[in-house]
Amino acid sequence: MARCKPLTAAVLLLAAAPAVADPAITVKDWLAEARQAVPQITTEQLRDLVNSDRDFVLLDVRLPHERQAQGSIAPFREVDIPRGYLEFRAPDKLADADARIVVYCGTGKRSLLAARTLQRMGYTDVTNYAGGLNAWQAAGLEVAP
Repeated sequence: MARCKPLTAAVLLLAAAPAVADPAITVKDWLAEARQAVPQITTEQLRDLVNSDRDFVLLDVRLPHERQAQGSIAPFREVDIPRGYLEFRAPDKLADADARIVVYCGTGKRSLLAARTLQRMGYTDVTNYAGGLNAWQAAGLEVAP
């Protein structure tokens, strides 16, 4: 049986080791960066926008089972793209990169990251609904099944 030289064995062991993620970058860092870049909309502002005749897209990035269980803010104005599919489906479902887009989820965190991703993809008028569906419901506003 052939033996490896010590240096060769060490190189083989290092090459086989899994890559380690950079612990210096956290989700909190991503959220903080996104908050700096993405405009936020309040519950009152979104309510007024939904009740207006202004043209905009309300993008729900929750999972289908969340939408089924919790309902939606304005289903006739909404486009549904789960956060995990955003980069793949946005070019088809959000064809106008200059359209006004308000992104929401349950709490405002996934939607914040999604809104930042849309900006990076070239969408020019993206806003995050900071409170999410939870804040909408807490304000006593109607949720469609």
